Amino acid sequence: MLKGLNLTIQPGESVALVGESGCGKSTFVNLLMRFYDVDSGEILLDDKNIKDFNLHDLRKVISLVMQEPTIFNYTILENILYSKLDATNDEVLQAAKTANAMEFINANDVHSVDDKAESLMKEMETHKDSLITLIGNKKYAEELAVLKKLGEQEKK
Repeated sequence: MLKGLNLTIQPGESVALVGESGCGKSTFVNLLMRFYDVDSGEILLDDKNIKDFNLHDLRKVISLVMQEPTIFNYTILENILYSKLDATNDEVLQAAKTANAMEFINANDVHSVDDKAESLMKEMETHKDSLITLIGNKKYAEELAVLKKLGEQEKK
């Protein structure tokens, strides 16, 4: 049971909860994410009760790393894109750097794809089933159409 917790986190600050098993870390996170609500007391964000926030918006602005991390059965790129399907290449690279994954990525000889539209279209075809599972047929077709247009522009 979690009692008497008073915690202030400043804007932009990253916080890690560390402690013995059973001390309330998971309970705190479950309450903060509103997986369940407090029995008594309240949780405030910017002096506003979290019950007053839209649940989707609340969960969108809080990052959570579970005790048992799950790696999806996809490529590193697809795992990074899982949280933001429209991420740019720069955002994907920054996410990998932020996660301290670059050494792992480089050590595992991950092949790189040149950024020419033709090469990207070939990669999309190679991984078509996985991409459709991840983003759906419609989005896949839209992305392929954009690359075809870019390919035509590159040829000019």
